[in-house]
Amino acid sequence: MFRPRIGMALVVMALFVASCTNGSTQPTTTTEVEQSSPQPDETLVDADCGTVEHGSSVLTLRYNSATEIATVPRSGSAITVVATGSEPRERLLFDLAAGDRLAMRVTQQVTVADSPQEEPDATGDEADETDSGVEEEASGHPAGRRVSVISFIADVEVSKVTETEFVLVTAFSDFVVEGEGVDKLAAQAEHLESIMTRDTISVSGSLIESQTATTGPLETDIVAAFESVPTGGTNSISPFPDDRLGEGAVWTTEVVAASQGLDFESLMEQTLVSRDGTRLTLDFSSEQQMPGHVLDDAATEEVALTTTGSSVIALDQPGMCRYEATGSGELTTAGSGQTVTQEVEIETTVEPVG
Repeated sequence: MFRPRIGMALVVMALFVASCTNGSTQPTTTTEVEQSSPQPDETLVDADCGTVEHGSSVLTLRYNSATEIATVPRSGSAITVVATGSEPRERLLFDLAAGDRLAMRVTQQVTVADSPQEEPDATGDEADETDSGVEEEASGHPAGRRVSVISFIADVEVSKVTETEFVLVTAFSDFVVEGEGVDKLAAQAEHLESIMTRDTISVSGSLIESQTATTGPLETDIVAAFESVPTGGTNSISPFPDDRLGEGAVWTTEVVAASQGLDFESLMEQTLVSRDGTRLTLDFSSEQQMPGHVLDDAATEEVALTTTGSSVIALDQPGMCRYEATGSGELTTAGSGQTVTQEVEIETTVEPVG
């Protein structure tokens, strides 16, 4: 559903936060993030899917008057069904109605902790200066450990529906950016609220085209970030297979996308844990390769993301009922004559507002 845009927005912001925490002015960053599945949660199956507003055209009209800044075409994908699951089996197809609208709160906590240096200089001075220690700073967190929270509302509206596809328009608002190393991102929150997206998706969940637009003046670096990242190629959702599937079904999807001359690859495995009418509970894991690109004053060499988590979606409404993912990894930043390795932990949740 809306996850192609939201997923990449979170990745972009997480990299921004992490790369700004070591004080380097022009760092070069290599990121390895491995995400692990959240603990089993009985409430996930009973997730509140929120209240859908019907007959809305507010976001569609707003997008039509906005200025488009980026378009990402259809991504190539290959789906392999590993297991069709148990009976009864049915096609997994979205059945949406134009004008349906749902708002969701997206929250991501990013924790960056300094790792002890493995190779101090000959004098030992550098090791003394960079020893992370265990003492606490004024913030209450251990020294060398920074916690930042990025939260915003994604308001999703079904703009158009045909027999084979539908169009989702998404607006972002109510940005909350707290913690250490996020001053610049916090200052840009107002500009980020002018971003809107329009995604054309097949009834089987395949992303056909993604567009980004702005409703007001936008800083050049923010525009460049959205122009240089093919959100459709690094999303956290993949198309449903054409096969009839039942509970326990497993399928993998390979997605290859290109943008600004860069190739993006993603391999996702999904498991249909349960189905109750139009509601699906899914477990997922993915491996994504994002090539180097420039984000603000940080140049990322390559980002490798391994993600696992769970989600609950309803085939007859936009957005998601629930999304949970947790993770950890390492971030190595080189720049301004220094190299810093940091441990990164990421926790992400998405749920309807109200």
